[in-house]
Amino acid sequence: MTYKIIGKIIGKSRPRTNFRTGVIYTPKTTKQYEKLIRSQINDIKVNGSITIGLECHFSMPKTSKKKQKELLGKPCLKKPDIDNITKIYLDALNGKVYDDDKQVYKISCSKIWDVEEYVLCTITGQNVIIN
Repeated sequence: MTYKIIGKIIGKSRPRTNFRTGVIYTPKTTKQYEKLIRSQINDIKVNGSITIGLECHFSMPKTSKKKQKELLGKPCLKKPDIDNITKIYLDALNGKVYDDDKQVYKISCSKIWDVEEYVLCTITGQNVIIN
């Protein structure tokens, strides 16, 4: 199943510590993006081994139309880092699509330039149960 997650792409942020209280918390932007991902994925459950493919499309920088045409579909080297993108998707899908992210045995991720910003998230597994 392939889902188009529309919105600004955010990478997983490190947990923060409130030094007054000693409480460790997840930053608000990370929580909001995980909620956005979950809201755009149908209620499905995948049992067994899972493969996830992430194709991240970043909106092109403000530049000439000629330069934008050259960039379209080319590799994107801007932040967030690819490992932080995969981490936020694995955590967001945990409990919604699969019981635990240990079920994911293969993941691929790419970053390319496009006209709009979105992620194509492809999830394949042995047994898919649609709720």
